[in-house]
Amino acid sequence: MIEDIIRKSTKDLRNREKARNEAYGRARRARMLSKQAILLLHNGDNEKASANFDEARGLLDEIKTYSEEFPEIGFNDAVEAAKQEYAEARILHGLNSRKEFP
Repeated sequence: MIEDIIRKSTKDLRNREKARNEAYGRARRARMLSKQAILLLHNGDNEKASANFDEARGLLDEIKTYSEEFPEIGFNDAVEAAKQEYAEARILHGLNSRKEFP
């Protein structure tokens, strides 16, 4: 009985750790892409910035799937920072291209 509980808990913790590591890696990449997009926008390279937006959005969507199973992942500092950086980049793009917030 205790062995079953320990085995189940160990499996759950390993799955949680794997999901966390995957999400954090994606968050770091999404944040980097968003920062690069801001620099590209300042340099007038909207096409490359858009490609960065698309990739960053995809990574954030992948993080969302991990957060559905383990909600605490979505509230981690690295994930929050990636979301904020993405939002800042999208707002800058909207202001530069349409003169309004997206």
